[in-house]
Amino acid sequence: MSAADKLFRKLNFMQRCVDYLKSIDPESPDLESNYEKRYEVERNFPLEIECAIDIGEIIISKEGLERPEDYRSVFRILGRHGVLPRDFAENL
Repeated sequence: MSAADKLFRKLNFMQRCVDYLKSIDPESPDLESNYEKRYEVERNFPLEIECAIDIGEIIISKEGLERPEDYRSVFRILGRHGVLPRDFAENL
């Protein structure tokens, strides 16, 4: 699978996670009492973070940038090279 295909799949999955979270009313009492719903919401956050890291690693690899030492450095590298706003990347 090409890097572009991987990137597209990750972005598509991430968008589905975001759309799901947008569909949830954070003020709903159901969110507190419904274990399945709460689990779904809580599980979406790490999935989105994993996607963001994977997307960053794909970009770093494709652009031939330095290898990240850890997950946080993925975003810092992208910030240093103008892929992400530097301030944003440094504050993640």
